[in-house]
Amino acid sequence: MDKRLKIAQRLIEKGMAALEAPRRRNPFTGDEDADRVLNNIEEYPHVFVLGCIADRGMLSQKSWLAAYQWCRTVARENKLTFGNIRESVQRPGPRISVRGRYPPTMTGHFYEAVKRMDTCYEGDAGQIWQHNPVAATVVRRFLEFGGIGPKIANMATHILLRDFKVRLRDKHMIDMPVDSNVIRVFERLGLIPEHSRENKRKELIICTARELCPGYPAVFDTGAWEIGSKWCRKRKRHPCPASCNMIDLCPGAHAP
Repeated sequence: MDKRLKIAQRLIEKGMAALEAPRRRNPFTGDEDADRVLNNIEEYPHVFVLGCIADRGMLSQKSWLAAYQWCRTVARENKLTFGNIRESVQRPGPRISVRGRYPPTMTGHFYEAVKRMDTCYEGDAGQIWQHNPVAATVVRRFLEFGGIGPKIANMATHILLRDFKVRLRDKHMIDMPVDSNVIRVFERLGLIPEHSRENKRKELIICTARELCPGYPAVFDTGAWEIGSKWCRKRKRHPCPASCNMIDLCPGAHAP
């Protein structure tokens, strides 16, 4: 087996272990109460959906926290039920802005998302993923929300499958959610050519993941994200950290 396939196999094993593990609490924000709410998709699925919409333009933890804080701000009597949030959104007056370095359009996305959850899902955002749907159906439903593109739609669907153990059919339809960490790791591991044209990197990674694991392309997300967030930073370190779980296979691990 050549080195590229060995690298892919190790990432696949990491991703399959996460998929097969018991449901875990996802550390979305590092804030205890925010994480309690965001992980409770049975009671607060609407907060999870708003967190997905917010996950752009800032560090992921800050984005999820911004969605939670917005819900706390708008909810009547500070109770995060969908009914309380919907009532505040429908109330006349100026819109309550999302905190953080977001453009005004993000606040609009939140208000429209609440309306969509009300009209399309009877006030229960959990209907987006209930009743064992085809994974592509869930991706498509997320894409129908303003502010959500292919990366976030696939990421949200993958979190539901991997972390929350939501039953979804045909997981081969969940593509790799590609961000800057994933691009950097796939390039440095030699899974795609380094210095590929900017507008082709995402497509190259998506196609490579489909090629190397056609039954579950998003399986690479767990391992690639861990490597990119823990060890393989934007500013390359020499030598690479010994704790990196890919150091024995990475082509550039011992380069000067």
